[in-house]
Amino acid sequence: LIFFLFLVGMELNPTSLRNTGKHAAMISLSGIVVPFGLGAAASYAVYTYLGTGLERYGTFVLFLGVAMSITAFPVLARILTERKLLHTPVGQITMSAAAVDDVTAWVLLALTIALINSGGNPMVALYTVLLAAAFVLTMFVVVRPLVRWAIMKSGSQEPIAATAVLGVLLLALGSAMFTEIIGIHAMFGGFVAGIVLPKD
Repeated sequence: LIFFLFLVGMELNPTSLRNTGKHAAMISLSGIVVPFGLGAAASYAVYTYLGTGLERYGTFVLFLGVAMSITAFPVLARILTERKLLHTPVGQITMSAAAVDDVTAWVLLALTIALINSGGNPMVALYTVLLAAAFVLTMFVVVRPLVRWAIMKSGSQEPIAATAVLGVLLLALGSAMFTEIIGIHAMFGGFVAGIVLPKD
């Protein structure tokens, strides 16, 4: 799954993702608010039926709302790839919106878990958001230029050196491991690693 989303990220153009940012943010927001509201509305009936072992109704509302808001990101990527829609404007906007939606939902889930645990601190969610932002910034500002420099230095070698393949694998797995550690799913790290690889 990590490598599949890594390959999906490699096929996407960061410039087009930036150009679709406003539309993607609006679509992502509506894709979170509506399911979250429906999940929160249904939470009372579910809580009444299953809530004997649950202490706090507020955290249950938050959990059910977040659970309804999470996008099936890899499934969406697979559908767009198979239908050859990934490089179309609709595909670019859809993937951008799904990425924003997924990160937001996982951050909210981290907040929910922090609130459910005894003595949980809501600052955990802020910490996750800051780490995720720092990760994306580092990947684009530091890692991307380094990868481009390494490619230019090595030149176009045929066949591709084993060290280059190893470096790409370590980049994808390292990114996935970091996002998993900070509380966002590992597949997001693999996706971002694929995006930052130079396309030219």
